[in-house]
Parts: sequence; structure tokens; C-alpha cells
Amino acid sequence: MRRAAGPVTPRVTARGLGLGLGLGLGLGLGLGRRHSGQQRHNGGVNPEDLVAAYLADVSNEADPDRRRTAIERLFDENVRYVDQDGAVDGREDFIRRIDALAAMMGPSTRFSLRRPVQHADDAVLFHWQLGAPGEDPVLAGSDIALVRDGRISRLYAVLD
Repeated sequence: MRRAAGPVTPRVTARGLGLGLGLGLGLGLGLGRRHSGQQRHNGGVNPEDLVAAYLADVSNEADPDRRRTAIERLFDENVRYVDQDGAVDGREDFIRRIDALAAMMGPSTRFSLRRPVQHADDAVLFHWQLGAPGEDPVLAGSDIALVRDGRISRLYAVLD
């Protein structure tokens, strides 16, 4: 496969955040390689543990107070989050966005990983799905998290 020349520039499309070069992003960042779960990441954080905590304690947490506590633990105060609805900046706006998304989910829908977490330097890539356990997923996507000092500083959610 040919590697694209030049930087990868995210662009917003009708289906959300598009990555203009598709697989070129994974190749350019070295995200195609899988790493041992024992490897530590930026800030001494294990990427697999960080993603597991994000899914369990934020995405799948129904209680807003517990979800807020987890976001305060896992995300930088100046986090930038981008999804198909646009960008939000700062932890408080991120909490409001996640609370709004949680309010739209049914009580039995859960986020889960579709493949192992991949990472290189401060970038973490994970592929997720949303659905009731034992049923076909209703939604799937991939997130790219940038980690600084052990916390997520940028999170880009891309719907499939």
C-alpha cells in the first residue's frame, strides 16, 4: 500500500470527522502495530487501561456524578472533543456533551471494543461499537485520543 505524502488533515464530512487519507493515518503514525498490554504510555499510563476506564467509567456510566468524577480523572481540564456534531473545548463543555449523549442511549446499550487498542507515542486508536449485549451493534466507530501527562487532551470520534 502506498503511503500518502504530506500531513493528514482532518476534515468534517456529512458523516462526521473524516480523515482525508483513510489508512494513511494509521500508517503515518505507526498505529498499525499492536503493543503489549504491559507497555506504558505518555504520562506512565497504559493505553489499554485508559481506554477501558473511559468506556466503563464514562461511556457506559449511567450515573452523572460518577461519570463526572471519571472525566475529571481521565481527561485534561482543557480537553478538546470532536465528533460529527462539532467540537467542544474544555472539560465542562465535554461533560455536557457526554451527558447529552448518555441521555439518548437506552438502558441496555453498551459501548465495547471491536478490536485491540493500538497506540504510538501520544496517540491511541480504538474501535468501538454500541449495542445491547448479545445483539447486533446499532452504531460503530473509531476514536483517536491524544494523551498528555497521563490524561486525554484531545479525543476525535469518527462514526463508521
